[in-house]
Amino acid sequence: MALTSQQRSWCVLEFHKTNSVVTVQRAFKIKFNVDPPTNKSILKLHRNFIERGCICDQRKGRSSRPSVSEQVVDRVRESLLHSPKKSTRRASRELKVPQSTASKILRKNLRLHPYKLQLVQKLHPEDKETRRAFCGNLQTLMENDDDLLAKIIFSDEATFHLSGMVNRYNVRIWGSENLHATL
Repeated sequence: MALTSQQRSWCVLEFHKTNSVVTVQRAFKIKFNVDPPTNKSILKLHRNFIERGCICDQRKGRSSRPSVSEQVVDRVRESLLHSPKKSTRRASRELKVPQSTASKILRKNLRLHPYKLQLVQKLHPEDKETRRAFCGNLQTLMENDDDLLAKIIFSDEATFHLSGMVNRYNVRIWGSENLHATL
């Protein structure tokens, strides 16, 4: 439990007056209506106040990285509102923030999720007849050659296009719910 600066200063003053951890804990519970800090925490706050002269929370080994400001969160939000298909790499380059920060903002602060783009084949009315003809031809070929299916290779490999078509494996749409976007 993280104490506010008001609670920390109150604990130090009460301990200085009473010199009793139990008394401080009981009074803390009544005053703030939350679970009191542990014996160790109260003693540490008092010791830090005596040694350093402050009640600030100075932990050893704590990284000095600043927290993300609301301005950065708003900039990321605006950037993704304009183009929800934008990658975290591109957003981080444009906004001049680390990619990990952009990703954390999207997931934790904005509570957005990356959804995959679904690739579907558009069917035309004449496709039904073409598919039926293909099945008939395949059955005829299978009757003439018993080993035909062993010679056919089916694959689900990705297709890469020089024309600039979307590679669906790299595209994510950021949103609070799945839009079931298709291409």
